[in-house]
Amino acid sequence: MRDSALRSLVILELRRVERPLRRTLGLAAGAAVAITILGLATPGRMAFILLVLGMTALSAPVMGVVKDKLDGGLEFLVTLPVDRSLLAAARLGAGCILSVAGGLCLSAGLWLFARQSLRVTPSSSLAVGVFVVVTVGAALSVGLGIGVSLRMQASRFANLLFGGFLVALLAGEVTRRALPGGTTMLLRVLAEPWFPRALAVALGLLVGTATWLAYWLSRTGLERFRPERDEPTW
Repeated sequence: MRDSALRSLVILELRRVERPLRRTLGLAAGAAVAITILGLATPGRMAFILLVLGMTALSAPVMGVVKDKLDGGLEFLVTLPVDRSLLAAARLGAGCILSVAGGLCLSAGLWLFARQSLRVTPSSSLAVGVFVVVTVGAALSVGLGIGVSLRMQASRFANLLFGGFLVALLAGEVTRRALPGGTTMLLRVLAEPWFPRALAVALGLLVGTATWLAYWLSRTGLERFRPERDEPTW
């Protein structure tokens, strides 16, 4: 029963973003055909079209949350006779599906960019590796974006961005002062035989933590949602 409800909710979430994505896809296809007919097509221009298309697919789930808060769609969703955890899982599931499409566009765009700017043709194994890395990174970013958007009020988005910038700046300064020979030390660590295994474990923990955090933010954001409290104010 839960699987059927989850599948229906994922399809619902995908249909809600279908129209803007279809419009963007049509514009991208029209632009590609136009520059090809005019003889202006280059790998760099086609890569730009693919990158824009990929970023549009990745931003659609987060923009959908903001739109729901603006037009009352979220207020309707939380009144459905469905557990909030299923609503959160469905929105994150739809985000993952869109991340695969966005990751494919971004990877193809990067491949074209590498061919033109770097004058290299990536191997098939490297292309697959880039696609996996880009897609996983995109899915985690989209999931965290959905979670933060559901949990936070729209008026506090700027505070989050500003706080993240300060934390990144502080972390960079602390690292620079604590490791004056950072480049040399980094190269020495990379050469250690244990590093690939440690990196795989660290990345696995990072992916697991980010996935859990995205789900927790989404679920608690839906559980705490109140129209009067979460009304977007700028």
